[in-house]
Amino acid sequence: ERYAQLTPSLDITASKKHFAIISYQGIFQGKEMAQLKSDNEMINLSSPQSIEGFAEGIMGMTPGTTKEVTVTFPKEFPRKEIAGQPVTFRVKLNELKEKKMPALDDEFAKDFGLNTLDELKGKIRESLQQAHDKGVEADIERQIEDHLLQEHVIPVPPTLVNMQTEYLFERAFHNAKVPEDKREELKKELNEKYRIQAERQVRLSYIVGGLAKQENLHATIEDWKGEMERELANYADKSDDVKKYFDENQSRILSRITEEKVMKFLRENAKIKEVKE
Repeated sequence: ERYAQLTPSLDITASKKHFAIISYQGIFQGKEMAQLKSDNEMINLSSPQSIEGFAEGIMGMTPGTTKEVTVTFPKEFPRKEIAGQPVTFRVKLNELKEKKMPALDDEFAKDFGLNTLDELKGKIRESLQQAHDKGVEADIERQIEDHLLQEHVIPVPPTLVNMQTEYLFERAFHNAKVPEDKREELKKELNEKYRIQAERQVRLSYIVGGLAKQENLHATIEDWKGEMERELANYADKSDDVKKYFDENQSRILSRITEEKVMKFLRENAKIKEVKE
């Protein structure tokens, strides 16, 4: 799938197997909306769309033709004036494309630096197994965390919860590249969800800190240096950036290493029962 190519389709009508290249103009209450206009946008007609009914409206169209498609926007749509409202789109179908899959043979495997298809299948299976094993480990850690929180119900300072909530918001906004003018509104909508997550993390930090002290598992500067050296070995061409990151985030990195040591200790000493799915 990842190495498939899109090629022009010889079909004359759009169906679920196609990728449609379209131009459209949204019309709300008789007025064209500049925010709902696009030229030569590609739509995968086999995938669910954020606006229900839009892809279905394109089905059966012929390249070069224009059609009006009326859809109802979701009630939770960010633009409040059209949320839950019907909007008509004037859609022109410019072109149809199809996905052409590469042949699964030894030549395909050579694109990955391997000699045979069997070698490639082995590598993929190994990768999937590693991902599965990581998922199992993550689930075990979640169960351990749930148990710790259940057994140790402790109050935590609201100021720390507030600080952690802000940190979670900032990290999410940075990763999703959320514009500044949208952040306050999103904070109001998601505050409860993020606050619950933040309180969980703060409570866990107290419990983990207590266990680290009890079992002498606190991370040391040597641990911090060791991790930085490993990162420098992986990103030798960005050594200055790596050093800057580790210097600016020393306390967070030490906390994370401490948490990893505690979780390893708990996994090694927990009574884990395997069950059949």
